[in-house]
Amino acid sequence: MKRKNYIINVTTEAAIMPVPILPLYSASKTGLSVFTQSLRVQLSNQPFVVMPPPVESRMTMQDLRNSGPLVLAADFAAGLLKRIEAGKLYYAPGANAWQLRLIRRLAPNVGLHLVDKLSRQQLHAV
Repeated sequence: MKRKNYIINVTTEAAIMPVPILPLYSASKTGLSVFTQSLRVQLSNQPFVVMPPPVESRMTMQDLRNSGPLVLAADFAAGLLKRIEAGKLYYAPGANAWQLRLIRRLAPNVGLHLVDKLSRQQLHAV
């Protein structure tokens, strides 16, 4: 039996809604998302896009301690493997990705201002 290989690209919610105070970061995440979509067509649906919520790590414990609950890395990895085994092409757990997509479609300017305000608050809280 031939073993399957996967390409897993990890991006963030900045690929959905840019973070105005981090334009290069937002552009790189959007670029990776678009690159993965193109690669998926070329490689017959193989690349997999992952948009994790804040996952508990040393970095996030310092930078995101006031942003709400963090997902345990083991829980995130288990969910990712289930999605891959189910043949899914995206994994964006939590409400943030879904909410950002909805806001981007219905009120993109409101979404940009909201993300800007929240990211500035987080920056000053650190």
